[in-house]
Amino acid sequence: MVIKNVEVIHGPDVTVARGFYTATVTPNAGGEDIYVDGKYMSVLKQQPDGSWKLYRDIFNSNVPPASPADDLEAVTAAVEANWEEYSAALNSDDIDRWAALWMDDGVQMPPGTALRKGDHRPGRGRVDGCLHL
Repeated sequence: MVIKNVEVIHGPDVTVARGFYTATVTPNAGGEDIYVDGKYMSVLKQQPDGSWKLYRDIFNSNVPPASPADDLEAVTAAVEANWEEYSAALNSDDIDRWAALWMDDGVQMPPGTALRKGDHRPGRGRVDGCLHL
């Protein structure tokens, strides 16, 4: 694996690194090696001994996924319908309608706030404030 920083932003206790990676991976089930590449953004925190350790890390591959066995058009249409229902629920301030779109163990990750975990449906441990935009 090769990791190349494109940008590093340093603060007093936190550093953000952004860049690209490349790797060649060998499937566990055997077969030919696969080349992958992508981009990343990582947050590192300085430790009491002065070292830096990963605190948050996110990455995305540039390699398209293998063709699914399912009908891609049907899956895409279902995902688009879900987003339309999500938007309609938010626009109508209907928390029940919005919460019905979530799995029991769904996690909402709004910017600038803590993760919201658990069942969002009313009466089942719903996380307050999930509908605020």
